[in-house]
Amino acid sequence: MCFAGAVCRSENDTTWGIEWPTIPVGSVATEKCPGPAVSSVDDNGLASRTCLQDDQWDNNINVTQCNTVESLLLNDRANELEDLLRNNNNTIDPNVLSEVQAISEELAILTDTPDRPLVPNDLNTSNSVLNTLISILSLASRDLGNATIEDVDPIIQKMRLRDQDYCGQHLWFMTRCIVK
Repeated sequence: MCFAGAVCRSENDTTWGIEWPTIPVGSVATEKCPGPAVSSVDDNGLASRTCLQDDQWDNNINVTQCNTVESLLLNDRANELEDLLRNNNNTIDPNVLSEVQAISEELAILTDTPDRPLVPNDLNTSNSVLNTLISILSLASRDLGNATIEDVDPIIQKMRLRDQDYCGQHLWFMTRCIVK
């Protein structure tokens, strides 16, 4: 591309693995977040960066909409499970609670593994997964009728976010209210 006037030259950001294009001063570049696209989503979010008035890229890169592939896949699985329940008139298949437990265990590993860095929007995506699992447990409790907290307590205990213990406690409390 050819621009008249001052520009920020294309730059490869090694921290995020994003190739920023040449753009005019005062403009904002938007690029796909790093990582492969997954299943039901087109990409892993968008990152943006501003070209400052002094022909330099702003060091602050907005990656708040970026997700890891793992968090998006868990979100897809949780949504597919909820859709399956709704399409079956909320009838609980015997494998539903085990799939909820599997998703929650994988979410716990994803959010509690220090050598696997999370990206900013992973917290929002994890919250979405937890909300979907609560919805599923709510549907399950209506269908099972005689479910007790002992049936779902092991699942809830796995749903803890690293350094976010209050989230796990909040989820545990909400599930106790849902499952009677």
